Amino acid sequence: MGGRYALMWSGGKDSALALQRARASGLDVTLLLSFYDESTGRVRFHATRVEMLMQQAIAIGIELRAIATSWPEMEARLREELERLQSEGFEGVVFGDIHLADVRAWYEERVTAAGLRQVEPIWDEPPADLLWEFVESGGRAVITCVDLKRLDELWLGRIIDERFAVDIAATGVDECGENGEYHSFVFDGPVFTRPVQWIAGERRSDGSFVQLDIKNAVDNQNFRDDVELSRHVDPTPTLRNLALSTGVSYDEVLHHALVRYASSGAEALLSIEPAALKELIAARKAGDWKKVGAIIDWLEAGMK
Repeated sequence: MGGRYALMWSGGKDSALALQRARASGLDVTLLLSFYDESTGRVRFHATRVEMLMQQAIAIGIELRAIATSWPEMEARLREELERLQSEGFEGVVFGDIHLADVRAWYEERVTAAGLRQVEPIWDEPPADLLWEFVESGGRAVITCVDLKRLDELWLGRIIDERFAVDIAATGVDECGENGEYHSFVFDGPVFTRPVQWIAGERRSDGSFVQLDIKNAVDNQNFRDDVELSRHVDPTPTLRNLALSTGVSYDEVLHHALVRYASSGAEALLSIEPAALKELIAARKAGDWKKVGAIIDWLEAGMK
């Protein structure tokens, strides 16, 4: 048990609890292994963006190996990665299975065939106990997917905390969602060096499942910072010059600029002086910096 271990990471609370338990038992878990759908860039069922898995790994302080694949190619890609782990000297793989014996057996057959050890730190324990252990240790997660045959849409977006543990027990479903009742995105707990910052995005439903998009809150902060900086710039003179030179009203120019910004910033620039900007792009690509400077000077003069 002295070698390195990888952990199969979905981004949910059970993965986090399995990592917590594995480390507490003395296992040296140095890699998170995750498979995601190559067509959507998201973890199947959980609907978590692969970039949010990266944010989790950064907050934990561990390497993430995220593998893009399709469902038909999943088994072949899994075998490749398991063989790679074995060749890199890993001793085994940690999983967060609880009581789905067929799922465990499917993975175990392939893990052992690759010469690796399969470790199941939370296997066959009461789901309610595991949920409370996660919550009481400081773990927090948000519900990102709900099976509408088992739970209603109001559960989507709920934070997994003490109140959640009480409420989910009253429904009669598996408290950990082991049968697919719900899936989650873990953002805080003992395995993290700091919480993962996130914001809730759009909700999607296909009639059977409803999912919540989890986005990076840092991106949102960057936008707010940009807005703050833009307060120091007055675009009015530029817009008035455009109105005068084109014979279009100022309000129409302003509306046009907003529409173009919403669709594409590049298109907005091209709409001002397309020929000059195309020449500017071509000169930059060619490394003709003298011409780049001349075009910029000409554009600036025209805006004054």
